[in-house]
Amino acid sequence: MAESFIKIPTDIMEALYSANLTKNQLRILLYIIRKTIGWRKKWDSVSIAQAAKELGARKQSLLVAVSELEARGIVAVERACGHPSKMAVNPVSEWKGVTKTVPVTETAPVIVDETSFADILEKGKVLFIGDG
Repeated sequence: MAESFIKIPTDIMEALYSANLTKNQLRILLYIIRKTIGWRKKWDSVSIAQAAKELGARKQSLLVAVSELEARGIVAVERACGHPSKMAVNPVSEWKGVTKTVPVTETAPVIVDETSFADILEKGKVLFIGDG
């Protein structure tokens, strides 16, 4: 496995599950995440032409995707001469059309005894954190 990686906040990952994004929306959003969160920055200069080249996508398709993401509150965009110049990923609380999920840490199963996973599923021996 490569030693280079991006640490994406859990709330963003969970919001992506239910965001129902198009292929181009997801591609450009992941690109923006890499350019911002990946470098521990709130905002970054994002060239649509460069993104199109790196993603193997049409520039116009990515411009449409950025506009759609902006309309849904998923990204913030600063423009220069009418074109996107800087972008940021908004807090998940601002995203529209995304179902609020329960954080993984609140629903992660805890095995009660030393039984095989199949036995646990069959007998229902799973305790969910928060269930007491």
